[in-house]
Amino acid sequence: MNPTQPNLDLPVLQSALAGWPLDPLLLLTLVTLVGAYLAIAVLVGRLARRRGDLIVALGPALEPARAVALRTHRTVLVVFALAFLSGLANGLVRYPVPAVNDEFGYLLSADTFAHGRLANPSHPLWQHFETIGVSHQPAYIAKYPPATAAFLAIGQVVFGHPWWGQLLAYALAAAATAWMLRVWVGPRWALVGGVMVALHPNLQRFQFYDYGWTNYSWSHSYWGGAVAMLGAALVFGGVRRFVIRPRFVDGLATAIGAALLMNSRPLEGLLICLPFGVVLLARLLRGRIEPAIFLRRLAAPGALVLLPLLVFMSLNNTATSGSPTRLVHQHYADQYGAAAEFLFQTPRTPPESYRNVEMARFYLEWVRPAFDARRSDPAEYFESRIRAFGKLFWTFFSTSWPALLAFPLLLRDRWFRLAGVSIAVSLALLLTTFDFHPHYAAPAAPLFFAVMTASAAQLLRLGRRESLVGRCILVPVVAITICIRLWALPPAQEFEVTPKNDWPRMRQFVVEELGRLPEKDLVLVSTRADHLMFQNWVHNGADLENGEVLFARDLGLPLRGNPIVDYYADRKLWHLDLSAETWTFRSVAPEERLAGQ
Repeated sequence: MNPTQPNLDLPVLQSALAGWPLDPLLLLTLVTLVGAYLAIAVLVGRLARRRGDLIVALGPALEPARAVALRTHRTVLVVFALAFLSGLANGLVRYPVPAVNDEFGYLLSADTFAHGRLANPSHPLWQHFETIGVSHQPAYIAKYPPATAAFLAIGQVVFGHPWWGQLLAYALAAAATAWMLRVWVGPRWALVGGVMVALHPNLQRFQFYDYGWTNYSWSHSYWGGAVAMLGAALVFGGVRRFVIRPRFVDGLATAIGAALLMNSRPLEGLLICLPFGVVLLARLLRGRIEPAIFLRRLAAPGALVLLPLLVFMSLNNTATSGSPTRLVHQHYADQYGAAAEFLFQTPRTPPESYRNVEMARFYLEWVRPAFDARRSDPAEYFESRIRAFGKLFWTFFSTSWPALLAFPLLLRDRWFRLAGVSIAVSLALLLTTFDFHPHYAAPAAPLFFAVMTASAAQLLRLGRRESLVGRCILVPVVAITICIRLWALPPAQEFEVTPKNDWPRMRQFVVEELGRLPEKDLVLVSTRADHLMFQNWVHNGADLENGEVLFARDLGLPLRGNPIVDYYADRKLWHLDLSAETWTFRSVAPEERLAGQ
């Protein structure tokens, strides 16, 4: 099979949603129309107030939206359904296949959890399975925090495919943001903001693999910031509710949110939540919260959630890194790292040699040179920060930015001043990180949406009366933000341009085709020095002994007496030869093994 041939007659991939009798465009159209009706009906209701006959005429049509907005559980359930069904429309057209090293890592952790383990035993020939983002000593496990992988594992175990877990996480994050917005901007605007999050044109957007290797969608991939956004929304909503009326349930929501942040984006989550923790502590010290109430309704649910969590984290760290206090991310970086997470840190010293050319090129030709350039070259630093801010702004505010014109007026409110401080902390972190992807800012996402929604509400009320200018800006912004989702469906299951340019689907095609064969398979992967370093084929599931299809690195040994070939002597052997311009994939005959070619 030569994937550079332009007219390959290849079947489409088997979808995780095969057999669903739903037309995705029809589904997305219905979801979009419902979302647009709910949001615009709330706005029209505000505009129509005190307009005499107009409000009477519009009343029956606006009543369903009003009924949804007035009840918390209705708002939360409707926003959840809109987000879930909108993301489902993506999957009906093109279910996501992993492309980024991070995605493969999260899927490995999810498969590990689905097998009932925190980590997998190290393979005796683990050097053949070494790959970016995966540690093999003392255990075989990905380096990423466990919360996102836990949702993927739920999808794999309960629904039969890990993508369902990611879709569930996004829908829950949108619903939690709507729940949070009710206390930040009021019930009507919470429905408007919740709908805009549920049908967000960028967080669910997937058109192609950016740079040929990455997919930034939060609901249509296996990474993204959905779980961290969910945790942050619970914290920001729970804290503000607790300050208004201290209740056990709000303390519990805050603790669950903190637990999710600690196991998804721990550093970013800690920094952005720190100002809110200071507010709670200050109110306690000033006597504005009674100590007994604080203990019963915040500290007690916090202990109920966080103490078992700390035990789990200790066990997870021990299983993955060998130490109860050491994160597997740190353990992996000490083994393979060539830079540091922050530009002000001293870069790590890379190992004397990497055991395969792909990891050597990734760390020594991209990671370390990029890190050094951004530390020492002001032009490169500012260019990388401008790109980072551009990605962040485009991701969260690409269609709704006109609403931010009223943001300065929000600073009269102490809670939005606090939100501004937390967002500033998040942006300051962006200035110091080596690299940036939009989901790094996921803990700030609920605050971004709170600011956007509150700014829209303020824009409508410039002065003492509802503003004509605000109406002319706001209604089109809301309509465009929601309705543009109709044009954000991904391409269909077919390969993009040529299979080589759509290598993630090509890899998935190989896995599925080999999986249909009666015997188990071993794919020996040879990587030429000019192969594109981000097109990393060597990733596997949790079970390196019994997995249906395994990818192993060719370490330059002859086939005859090759340890990895002999170890899997009962498997059918395939050879994949990767270079920048051509790939070859072929079956290795038994006589070739004996001849040692």
